[in-house]
Amino acid sequence: MSNLNPTQALLQRWDARFKLLGLLALVLAIATINDPALLPLVLAIPLVLAFFSGLPPSFLLRRLRYPSLLIMLLLLWLPLAVGETPWLSWGPVTLYQEGLVAALLICGRFLGIILSALVVFNTTPLATTLKAMRALGLPWVLVDMALLTLRYLQVLRHDLHQMRTVMRSRGWQNRLRAGNLQTIAWLTGSLLLRSYERADWIYRAMRLRGYGHSNSRSPEFQAGALDFLLLAFTLGTALLLVLLSFM
Repeated sequence: MSNLNPTQALLQRWDARFKLLGLLALVLAIATINDPALLPLVLAIPLVLAFFSGLPPSFLLRRLRYPSLLIMLLLLWLPLAVGETPWLSWGPVTLYQEGLVAALLICGRFLGIILSALVVFNTTPLATTLKAMRALGLPWVLVDMALLTLRYLQVLRHDLHQMRTVMRSRGWQNRLRAGNLQTIAWLTGSLLLRSYERADWIYRAMRLRGYGHSNSRSPEFQAGALDFLLLAFTLGTALLLVLLSFM
């Protein structure tokens, strides 16, 4: 998570519950876009959010790097394989208009949704976001599972790093080749078994301490006029996108 500065950035002061509702509305609205002419508007929305988030552009670009690379690789084949109307031919290679439009739409919607989500989730501490989900009525089991999953992904990564360090100290070379597949399988199996045992111990310890018997909700959220105004603006923007997409 980035360092928050609640005294300056507008989105960092926004009530986390309203922020999640606004994000959900924007994501649903962006997902309905089927007109390439609306893509500039789709991309402008997260850019406006990023401007008021207080997050440095370099931070968002780093987070976008790997997801964007993956989606670009998946979309490269669309203009080449989908469509019937040639747009550009170069020797045996032909780009089709229908595939190009589909690739632009998927790429634009992906960037709009992922950038909006990055801005929203990185302008609120994770614990506050999870409390906001519970305050919005999401079952506590799902919220706790999300929190524990995020927490123990870090533990798994630490365990994997330790096990690989021990293996390398005994002469194992970390290379993907046929002779290493059995060792990698043992490493993966050992990691999964350790994770299962740890999860079982933690669950039993939590149950002994009364986990699951309290339905109390945190009263820490108090929305003000600015929170309602920002939510109304976000919902209005989402509604405008939906109306434009069906015109």
